[in-house]
Amino acid sequence: MSWDQIVHKHYPGALTCSQAVDENIKFLEDELGGDRTKTLLAKSRCADDLVSTRKTFSEYLSDPFQLGGLAGFPFTGRTGMTAYSHHIPDGGTAFILYGPHIGVTADGDIGKVLRPGQSRCTTACGALVGAVGVLETGNSLESSNDDFQLPQIVKMLTPSRDRILDADSPIKEATQVSYEIIQDQVDQIIDATIKEFSCKRILLLGSIRINTDAGFEDYMTIESRKHIDL
Repeated sequence: MSWDQIVHKHYPGALTCSQAVDENIKFLEDELGGDRTKTLLAKSRCADDLVSTRKTFSEYLSDPFQLGGLAGFPFTGRTGMTAYSHHIPDGGTAFILYGPHIGVTADGDIGKVLRPGQSRCTTACGALVGAVGVLETGNSLESSNDDFQLPQIVKMLTPSRDRILDADSPIKEATQVSYEIIQDQVDQIIDATIKEFSCKRILLLGSIRINTDAGFEDYMTIESRKHIDL
């Protein structure tokens, strides 16, 4: 099967990353009248190297301000968003990309990916696979100064435990639940910090990044796109 067929089996509406970038840069420039040279990108994406090294929008825009931590949750919170809001070019656009990621292999296995230089598939998103494993045990994790993000992720997913574990693919469902939580958190953080923004507009793009095996292009779903004129 082609990668389109493999990915669309799990995510029928997914675009290649290059298609998604072209479509949304065109929207920024043609529909909103934005200037890419006056646009500052921010990402609430996972810290996974597959997400940070396979560039998408940052090839056309600025290097991104990082809002996210494990699994793409906006762990920098209001402090991070406030700092970002103060960095945007005058009269420009705040472009915020958010959401989790998930791997898919050439065999169609979801929640795994073949990484560069490796001969075996590993988990993606590893943090969400780990969180699902904790949910399966019914236990909680104690947060500590040297490991607080995964316990927080487990805590955020716990209200949806039955939904996740009863699904045909718990990792796919956990990814969808995570997207919904991330979107709500980003919206709440924007509402709390909106007065800090002095730019012309905020463009918010929510998506699930779909990692493919090493050497092939990633895909993205477009879950939500909205803009706020300031």
